[in-house]
Amino acid sequence: MRRSDGTIARYRGGKNIETLVDGEWISVLLPSGFWDERDWLPVNDDEQLAHHALQCLTPDLDRVGLRWSPFWARFARSFLGRLAVPPLFGGAPRAPDERDTMRCRAVLLSCFSRVSDEEMEELHDQALRGYELQRERNATVEQRANFFLGAAGLSSTLVLANASILLGAGDGVLGSPWRELSAAAFAVASVFAIVAGLRALQAVMLAFQRVSPSGVGSILEADSATGSRRARRNHASFLLLAQERELRVHEWKLARLGEARRWFGGAVLGVVVVTAFVLVEVLR
Repeated sequence: MRRSDGTIARYRGGKNIETLVDGEWISVLLPSGFWDERDWLPVNDDEQLAHHALQCLTPDLDRVGLRWSPFWARFARSFLGRLAVPPLFGGAPRAPDERDTMRCRAVLLSCFSRVSDEEMEELHDQALRGYELQRERNATVEQRANFFLGAAGLSSTLVLANASILLGAGDGVLGSPWRELSAAAFAVASVFAIVAGLRALQAVMLAFQRVSPSGVGSILEADSATGSRRARRNHASFLLLAQERELRVHEWKLARLGEARRWFGGAVLGVVVVTAFVLVEVLR
C-alpha cells in the first residue's frame, strides 16, 4: 500500500502491518482497524514498486523487518524517534547502501538501452541541468534556515528579556492574576520557540549521504566504458539518481523549515497574548 505522502506499508503474517522507515521495515503497533485504508492506494504492480525504489533508493522491498536488536537502530525508527527526527520521504534511507545504488543504476541503464544516441544526448543534458537546479534549491533552503535561526535567536532573547521585566518578583509590572497567566503564556511560547529552533537547526545541521555523479567511482566507471555513448549513459544514470536523492533531501529540509515557521508562529502568538495581559493591567 502507498499513501499520498509517499509512505508505503505491507501486510506481514496476516494482519500485521509493517511500514518502511529509513530503509527498514518496522512493525506498526496500532491494529489494522485504526488504519483508514481509504487513505492508501494498493500497489500490486511491480513497475510502480520499481519506480518507488528508484525515487527513494530503497533496499530490497522483500527484506525481513527490523526487530529491536540493535536497539538504537530500531528506536530511531519508532514513533518517538520519528517525532524527534522525521524520516525521509517514502522510507528513503539517510545513508543508501552502495549495492542498492548500483541496482537502481542497472535498471536505468537497461532503460537507456532503448534510447537512441540523439535522444540520449538530450536526456543527458536535461539530467545535468536538473541536478544542478536541485542542488541550488537545497542550498537556498539551507540559507533560509540559517537566516531563520538568526532571527529566531534574536527574537527569543528579546522575549526572555521582556519576561524578566514583566514577571519580576515584588516590583514586577504585572499583578495577580495577570502575572500567573503571563508566566504560563511565556512558558508555552518558550517551548514553541525551542522546537522551532530545533527544526531549523535540523534543516541546517543534519547530514544525508548524497549520490555524487562526479565522485571517484562514477568517473572511473565512465572512463572504463568503451566509447562516448556508453560513458554518456553511465554519467546520465548517476545524474538521475543524484537528482532524485537531492529532491528527497530538499523535500525533507523544506518540511522541517515549514514546521519551524509554524512553531515560531505559536511563540509569537504567546508574546501577543502576554502583551494583551500587560495592556489590560495598565488600562485597568
